Amino acid sequence: MSDASIPPVLIVGAGMAGLACALELQKRGVSCEILEASDAAGGRVRSDEVDGFMLDRGFQVWLEAYPECLRLFDAEDLQAGSFGSGAYLYDGKTCRLFADPFRHPKHSGSALMHPVGSIGDKVKLQQLRLRLSKMNEDELFASESLPTHEALKIYGFSPEFVDGFLAPFFRGIFLENHLNSSRRMFDFVLSMFGQGRALLPAGGMKALPEQLLAGLKPGTVKLNQSVASVSKNTVRLSDGQERDAAAVILAVEDPAMLLGHTAEMSGEWNEVTCLYFACDKAPVEGPWLLLNGSGEGVVNQIALPSQVAKGYAPEGQELISVSINGLPELEGEALAAAVQKELEGWFGEEIEGWRFLREYRIPEALPKFEEEELPGLGYRQEEGVWICGDHQRHPSLQGALASGRLCAKAYASIGG
Repeated sequence: MSDASIPPVLIVGAGMAGLACALELQKRGVSCEILEASDAAGGRVRSDEVDGFMLDRGFQVWLEAYPECLRLFDAEDLQAGSFGSGAYLYDGKTCRLFADPFRHPKHSGSALMHPVGSIGDKVKLQQLRLRLSKMNEDELFASESLPTHEALKIYGFSPEFVDGFLAPFFRGIFLENHLNSSRRMFDFVLSMFGQGRALLPAGGMKALPEQLLAGLKPGTVKLNQSVASVSKNTVRLSDGQERDAAAVILAVEDPAMLLGHTAEMSGEWNEVTCLYFACDKAPVEGPWLLLNGSGEGVVNQIALPSQVAKGYAPEGQELISVSINGLPELEGEALAAAVQKELEGWFGEEIEGWRFLREYRIPEALPKFEEEELPGLGYRQEEGVWICGDHQRHPSLQGALASGRLCAKAYASIGG
């Protein structure tokens, strides 16, 4: 496509799938541009600076063992910090550390004797993680189809271990409370945790799309370009302008709208609400998640990004992220006050020193991936338009990045 008379491939959406798609097209010598409606790239992987704190738009991590992340990201350049393997578990009375005894040997005694579940539960978890970590992605997604909550029974974990640790941990990953997500996704994620760490880049998750952007030719991404509709070789912008395209690739959350359909092709989504607070002292020391294993309250998990990576909080301050699955009726200051009242049971009077920074309500946080689901090819065509995104693969950063790359590869292979 060196002929200047041939229009470029136009990718709509500069999220992680769109960026990965453009990188693969350019690698294959295909001219392309990305049209992004907002003022920055990243899609759902964005961060905002508020009063010197870096707030990710919803709590997120990057699993270093994801194959696409190993391919695309330089952890050293991103100055990544890692979460501890394990979590503080709140049981309704106390909040105690449950650490992986193999990755954190100094905590092995307390981990094995932790009251959540039995020693047998903890041994089973290590055995399962080891077994799954030896399987490739295709093998993991070829397992029997059933909901995760049913798979946990088959794996032999006690109800106490599920309720106190596994359920709150995976509720925070799947962003749904009943663990109806496919066991195939559970197996895949547990395998990834078995092979690597959960990371945060210094300065926020926005560093990931920024690193992808650095690999694209200057001018590839056009910001503030709102698209009204598309067809096989045309993109019509909201201001009425039309762009010719060698092909159109939709890398957006709701491709149906731009194709003029009334039903969403991308399916249903899980929702999440994230509240950020600032404080002078972290409620616990170290790079740990805190999980609600009590079965009570709206809070599912708490993260301390400033204990994990640089750049999340000003010197002498700490950043606290509180995640609630779904979209509660209360919002803003009212929800923050209710959350702080709930967390008094976790941390006592020190909660009074927390300062509310911002709320993020995210109705399209993660595509649902339930019992019968299998990973898609990563792309599809509808009326001659190519479509990619994690809703075309599986709901994860890995799914989004793989979808973009596989879509570009498929387009290029037919003579693009």
